[in-house]
Formats: sequence, C-alpha cells, structure tokens
Amino acid sequence: MGFSRDRLFIGWSPGIFSSRVDSFPVSLSQESTRQLIGSALYAWSRESNLDFKETRTGDADIRVSFVEGSHGDGYPFDGPGGTLGHAFFPGVGSSAGATHMDADESWTYNGKMAGGENHLAAAPPHLF
Repeated sequence: MGFSRDRLFIGWSPGIFSSRVDSFPVSLSQESTRQLIGSALYAWSRESNLDFKETRTGDADIRVSFVEGSHGDGYPFDGPGGTLGHAFFPGVGSSAGATHMDADESWTYNGKMAGGENHLAAAPPHLF
C-alpha cells in the first residue's frame, strides 16, 4: 500500500495552516524573527500546495518557540554549537506542530557572521 502525503492534512482547510511565534531569541527583535520565520514558511508554500497565515493569538497549527536545555518534549537541547532545532508534525497531541529552536544559540540574519552564530533564515526551512 502506497503512502499518500495528502492523507496527512485531513482536518485542515485545503492546504491552509496557521503559524505563531511564541517566544523569541535574545539576539533578534520580535519583528525580525517573525519576518524570518514567515520567509521560511513562504519558501515551503512556493514548493507545495500549502499556505501559511500568521496569527499572534489563539491556536496555531505550527508554533515556533526559542527554548533551552530540557524543555519538556523529551528532546533536550545541548547548548551553543550543537543541535539548532527540531519540529513535530502538526496534528493531535501536546507537541503537535511545535517547532523548537535552541535559545542558547547566537542567532543572526544578515551581514557577516562571526564564529558561533547561526543564520535564522537558513535553519527553519529544514525543520518545517
């Protein structure tokens, strides 16, 4: 029996997902972070039949948080220089749709990167 990706999206309006940024890195403004996460989701929408709409309140199918260490999902972060983030597929359950970025990393988005900095525009598209 073949796998159909379309079956994974049952329960949502055709291809429309809501997203929300719940917490932010200390190295970037909230607005810059929202724009960069929005750009990452837009990259996905250009290559798929999915559309993403940001919400700042209420429920969201995809929730982005910058967290550190052990943060309650069984996949603790390891501090600077290691794992940058992980995500859970939208659906049912407490972790469904959660995208966690390591808050202990030094996040940036433009200009020349110094050693140990991570480009926020590059990491999220690999997680979503």
